[in-house]
Amino acid sequence: MQKFIIISQGRAGSTMLRRILNSERRISCHGEVFGENRVLGFTFSNMFPDLPQDASDLKKVRDTLGPSAFTDTYIFPSTVEKHAVGFKMLDWHFEVPKTGPFLVDFIGSHPNVKLIYIYREDQFARFLSFCVKRKHIDPEARKNKVSRRLLKSFMQDAFQRHHAYWTKFPDNHTLYFSYEQLIADFDKSTDVLSDFLGLENGTYKIQEKKSPSRNFRSLVSNYDALEAFYHKHYSDQVRATFPPVFAREKL
Repeated sequence: MQKFIIISQGRAGSTMLRRILNSERRISCHGEVFGENRVLGFTFSNMFPDLPQDASDLKKVRDTLGPSAFTDTYIFPSTVEKHAVGFKMLDWHFEVPKTGPFLVDFIGSHPNVKLIYIYREDQFARFLSFCVKRKHIDPEARKNKVSRRLLKSFMQDAFQRHHAYWTKFPDNHTLYFSYEQLIADFDKSTDVLSDFLGLENGTYKIQEKKSPSRNFRSLVSNYDALEAFYHKHYSDQVRATFPPVFAREKL
């Protein structure tokens, strides 16, 4: 069984990637099983019918067992008949006090665990998607104003977490690609994923095909000024940090 972990920025396509991987019958990918408050997207419920179904109750099981025993018993069970099994996490999960240190240690001490980093080339669109998620933008309103201070804080976190975590595991076989690439060339993306996971003739489906960039101009009253501020202060650094190069692979 090949073990893997998807590591992603928030609002960067990790949920879509998880669904794509789960559409291939020989792969199983859990959701955010090491989130701070819940265990989301546990895929082996049928194997363990005695486990609670509620995400908060399942977190209590994780906390009682401890993250190491929970991982060995339920996330990567030895009895599962799959070619590849993994889970997805967001980069800020490394900062969760109860599970973050375990994740750093688990990845660093298991070089056979493969890492898939998915990111957004268009960090401005990711920021606006984040604003909708956190209710800084109301999709029902037409006069949302988003502050530059919020954009500054968002971009600072993006760069800090990239440098803190995305280069932290030099011994792990790692694949990098962007949400935009996944949308633009689905067949090539999934071929690369199959090769990376050692799977022959992988067959995948995409349930929801989204545009890489949503049109927020009608929702944000200061959209043009905010976009100009982003390009002036962050575009070059974003291109250097998250370049649009397909499937950069570290062997």
